Amino acid sequence: MRVGDEQLLVDPGPDFAKTPAQTAQVLVGLGELHALGRPILLAASRKDFIGALTGRRPRARLGGTLAAVGHGVDAGVHLLRVHDVGETADFLAVRAVLRGEREVPQGLVLADELRHERLGGGSGG
Repeated sequence: MRVGDEQLLVDPGPDFAKTPAQTAQVLVGLGELHALGRPILLAASRKDFIGALTGRRPRARLGGTLAAVGHGVDAGVHLLRVHDVGETADFLAVRAVLRGEREVPQGLVLADELRHERLGGGSGG
């Protein structure tokens, strides 16, 4: 079975057979992969290079992951693979508005139930 060229994408493979320093170096040059003419996948979520840079364990690497996602989007990646889908979608939605890539609806307001969170299991807010 032959895989057609239109079925291929480029994956720079963060951490795959690379040191954290090598992964960072590859991702700095991420935009150069466009020369290959194929869609680019970025799967940087919770990777070791983020842990090496931040000193955080995998589940505490969301901030670093979002930084890598933002860099990847700036570099023109086509696909993202992440663990924290909701948080990443929120990041990209707010980023798009702040960059002027998405309009803010004129009547945008915050729903009252989203204004505060209850602390603990008791009453109050």
